[in-house]
Amino acid sequence: MKLHIKWKHPDEIEPKIHEHTFYDINPKSICIHYGYIGFCAYENPADKHWQFAMTHVVEMEMEEE
Repeated sequence: MKLHIKWKHPDEIEPKIHEHTFYDINPKSICIHYGYIGFCAYENPADKHWQFAMTHVVEMEMEEE
């Protein structure tokens, strides 16, 4: 699965929207807890995992590869 996230950091002087596409994401790993969204890859989940504060996420799209 492919996951595309757009986010912004509210503490930047001039807030701009950052974006990145993550590939080979395990859809069962996506979870929201304590105000964060987290997910990891199929391969090496201990090394390839990410976390974003929900207040920073502007847009998120999922797509099957």
